[in-house]
Amino acid sequence: MVYVDQGAFLHVSIICSFESVALNLSIQTFDSFFFFLCVGIVVLGINRAHSKNALNKNVIKTISKVLEALKSDKKVRTVIFRSEVPGVFCAGADLKERSKMHSSEVSSFVSRARTTINDIANLPVPTIAAIDGIALGGGLELALACDIRVAVTSAKMGLVETKLAIIPGAGSLHGFV
Repeated sequence: MVYVDQGAFLHVSIICSFESVALNLSIQTFDSFFFFLCVGIVVLGINRAHSKNALNKNVIKTISKVLEALKSDKKVRTVIFRSEVPGVFCAGADLKERSKMHSSEVSSFVSRARTTINDIANLPVPTIAAIDGIALGGGLELALACDIRVAVTSAKMGLVETKLAIIPGAGSLHGFV
């Protein structure tokens, strides 16, 4: 079972097959998170509507904990990253939180985000980004780390930090190749 801090704003579920009469469900709920296990399709949904799903320390920490548990779970067959907020996939790093960080905290945050993005890219199962709206900066890097990206026709994607002559920090530019 995955332990997640309360208030992490990440929703995790595993899609069940209703063909089977006897479903073996394992359900755990937290403040804004719930997890149940069935046939192995894991759905990770970010739910931070007030910040357009911006990636803060808590979300990165939560995704990291979930990925750690998924790496060794032989029941997991695929992982889908999506938004619980209509019209938004992820706006990237939480710049309001980041502006309040000391420079050493920023370095640590970027390093942890890079590690988490790399962990997504290195999961031993197929990963899918379901993009319903904007995917900017770190949000696009999260999507690029996935094996498959599916987007609505109205989706807007970009690495906006390049306008400031900054190299995207989460390290998933290999997704462009």
